[in-house]
Amino acid sequence: MKKFALFSIFLFTVMGMETVGAAPVVYDESINGDLLDSTPFHSSLFFTLGVGSNTFTGSAGHSGITDFDYLGVTIDTNHTLTDITLSISNITDNGTLRLFGIRFDDPDTIPGDASETFNRTSDLESLTFTRDDTESLLVPFSTGVFESVVPLTEGGYYFGMTSFSGTPLDASIDYTWTFDVTSVPLPSAVWLLGAGIIGLAMARKKKA
Repeated sequence: MKKFALFSIFLFTVMGMETVGAAPVVYDESINGDLLDSTPFHSSLFFTLGVGSNTFTGSAGHSGITDFDYLGVTIDTNHTLTDITLSISNITDNGTLRLFGIRFDDPDTIPGDASETFNRTSDLESLTFTRDDTESLLVPFSTGVFESVVPLTEGGYYFGMTSFSGTPLDASIDYTWTFDVTSVPLPSAVWLLGAGIIGLAMARKKKA
C-alpha cells in the first residue's frame, strides 16, 4: 500500500506539470530597466516564458549612444513557443536592422541571420515586414523572416537586434517582442492511467 501511495503521488506530480508553470512575462525597459546590450551567455540572465503571451517592450538603435538589445528566454518542459512577433514603431530614420535568434545550448543560428530594411517612406510590399500604420511595422516571425523557427520546444534561446545602419547613423526604434507559449498536453495514456489509479484506490477504500 505504501508503494501504491508513493506511485500515486509521483503520477499526480507528473500530471500537474502540464498546468503548473511560470506566469507570462511582461517586461518594459522604461519600468524594469534596460535589457542587455550584449549576448546573455548565461542561463541566469534568461527569462522563463509562461503559458500565454509574454511581452518585452523597449527601444534600440544608433541615437547618440549605441543601444543594442539582446533577450534570452527559456522554454520549460511540456511548453512550446508557438509564435514570435516583433512590433516596431517610432522609426526615426531610414536604416537596416539585423535580427537574429540563437539556441542557447547550440551555437548555430536558427535558421540564420536575417537582415531586412525598414524605411519610413518606401513601399514595404516586397519585404517580409507588413505595415501597421504610417510609422509602425509588424514582423510576423512565423512567416517570412524566420518561418522555420517556430515552434520551439524546451530549451534556452536568445534573440537580438543589432547592426543598425542609416544616413546618418542615428536610426532608432521602439519595439515590442511577443512570445506566445502553450502547454503540451500529456499523452492520453497518462490520464487513463491516472483515472485507473483513482478508481482502484476508491475500490480498495470501499472494500476496506
